[in-house]
Amino acid sequence: MGLKKETQPEKTVPLFDCFNYFFVDGPRQSRATITSSQVSFVPDHLFRKPTWQYLQTGSNLQLKFSLDRIFINITGFGFGYCCANLQPFLACHVKQNVKHYSIDEIQGWERFYRANFVNSLSGFKPVSLISTINKEGIPNLGVFCNIVHIGADPAYIGFINRPIDAAPHTLSNIRANGLYTINHIHPEFIAKAHQASAKYPEGVNEFREVGLTADYKADFLVPFVSESQVQYAMELTEIIPLAMNNTFLVVGKLLHAFLEPALLSKDGFINLDKASSMVSLGMDAYYTTQPNVRLQYAKPDRPAAQIDC
Repeated sequence: MGLKKETQPEKTVPLFDCFNYFFVDGPRQSRATITSSQVSFVPDHLFRKPTWQYLQTGSNLQLKFSLDRIFINITGFGFGYCCANLQPFLACHVKQNVKHYSIDEIQGWERFYRANFVNSLSGFKPVSLISTINKEGIPNLGVFCNIVHIGADPAYIGFINRPIDAAPHTLSNIRANGLYTINHIHPEFIAKAHQASAKYPEGVNEFREVGLTADYKADFLVPFVSESQVQYAMELTEIIPLAMNNTFLVVGKLLHAFLEPALLSKDGFINLDKASSMVSLGMDAYYTTQPNVRLQYAKPDRPAAQIDC
């Protein structure tokens, strides 16, 4: 399937030597290799063809979506247009571009490159600030993204603490008094929250160091992060050492939760996207979220229907 050029002058956008483009028109699909000498601009009339979909691969392109059209940001070269109603990176279309990475190859990579790859592989994770206090009552903050639901009744939540040598303060404080708070991170204070991952010396008030506010309430010993819109208090239940890499699964029981009632659906679901609660990817990337769909509890004898939030 070719691209028809309009007779009127077209905007020229410099492209790299060659990229692969995938087009889908109804049930038919085809692949074409397009070079900068062949085409640099997709005319606007293609935006009016709602059945067209566009897929692209290439290491130097970043896709950005805007309602019914997409702009391709080409690093250092401005932008060009492409077709409407896009479906990015469907596995059936890009399978031929998948590369196999064996564990032997991964183990041979430079340390930080390997860490970024493996940390990103498991996908997006919730990211929060965990607050504790030491025996002298000095508060501590740490950024944690390996936070996991353990059970709802009773309400248990767990998180992974790194080896003691790498992250000693949070775990030692929890062992000392058994209490801690978990506080969602939002875009308004993301840089301050990230700074709490720095290795401050023992006994430093990290709330003060990073510029966040300690909020003591509900007669709870440990402060919450005042800037956070979703906060909850935990009591230690169990610390489980993971011998394979000297980390710890810390499991706690929920004692208190603080959030705006407007975030709650009628069935108790918390619409965290409305609070702009952030998620993380890898070791240093933060993202906000948007809802896609909620589906009913799946049963073998019926298709799952959509839930109205």
